[in-house]
Amino acid sequence: MGMGVRRSARRLASALALVVTAGCVGRTAFSDTVLDYDDSVSRAQARMLLLNIARAHHRRPLHFTTVSGIAATFDFETQATVAGELSESPGLSLFLPSFGLRFSENPTLNIVPIQGEEFTRRLLTPLDESVLGFFYHQGVDMALLLSLIAHGIVVEEPNGERRLLGNDPEGKEEFDQQIEKLAALNRNRRIDVGALILEENWALEGSQNPDPLSLAQLIEQGFDYRRDQKETRLQRRTLGRQVLTNYDPATLSSHQRTELQQQAQDYPSSFVLVDIKTTSPESSWRGWIKLRSLSSILDATASAVNSPTENAKFPLRVVRDEDAPDDSLFQVRYENAAFFLPNDGEGQNATAFRILYRLYQMTVSPIPGNAVPAVTIAK
Repeated sequence: MGMGVRRSARRLASALALVVTAGCVGRTAFSDTVLDYDDSVSRAQARMLLLNIARAHHRRPLHFTTVSGIAATFDFETQATVAGELSESPGLSLFLPSFGLRFSENPTLNIVPIQGEEFTRRLLTPLDESVLGFFYHQGVDMALLLSLIAHGIVVEEPNGERRLLGNDPEGKEEFDQQIEKLAALNRNRRIDVGALILEENWALEGSQNPDPLSLAQLIEQGFDYRRDQKETRLQRRTLGRQVLTNYDPATLSSHQRTELQQQAQDYPSSFVLVDIKTTSPESSWRGWIKLRSLSSILDATASAVNSPTENAKFPLRVVRDEDAPDDSLFQVRYENAAFFLPNDGEGQNATAFRILYRLYQMTVSPIPGNAVPAVTIAK
């Protein structure tokens, strides 16, 4: 076969290869686009939190939105044509292939304002005690966590009186001292955070002994049926309030755990009982950590922006300046100024903001598609 035929055959093979690889190109482009959308949405949510800190700094109302859906249409089009004639004559262009590849993307974003009574209540209601245990068991630094989410600590004096050590400029010094005690215990792996395991018992008279069918149903409901020479009783284990201790509450008797539960119930579920026992009565102490709401955390962060002294001590540092440095974690502009999260190099600011972001995700419930008007943006 002549040189012209071989040259044209190579062109034809190139065209066919383009058609075959077009599908691979399409899949790669689709995968990258999905990841780009995910990164854009997460960054938008993070910057929205920072924007609301800026609003709180200026005493403006907070406002939140979320991306409820992304619909994107991807068009991949390949075209290849071959024309010519088969001949051995030298110099004749036998095959004339032409080919092309076209890719287009048409995204539609649904941006939904988050509003209504349910969300507002979640925003303003103090965090539940389970939040402390959740973050503690994720390995978050105790001092950092409590400095961010605690409104203060109610301590019980030896005479039985109680007073609040506020996590604010007035009570900050005493509050930090108590937090450092807990952090030191935690660094030595001597802190336990979790729900109390309580035991409920019901003694049964002879006429109250359940029949086999009822007994099977009770066992399915979590009851234990115990019978000895003295009595027959039903027993069930339940989860009580969250407590922070320097010992394992499971080593206590059932009566002692019940007493601890009663002490925890002196305050609502936005308080966490702290019970520290040592060999020295002077070093032992009891208190209740009072948790903030998400709105209160944002307000406290915004208040620290005003004071360089407070900002340096607050676990989440937000700076207001004319411009933000290039290495800022996140930044927004509001009221002709830049609000940004500085990169402290040690990761504390990033960790504190990650806690705030997770708290926000725990506050927002799923938004029904027709709950509030949505803004649809087609690009």
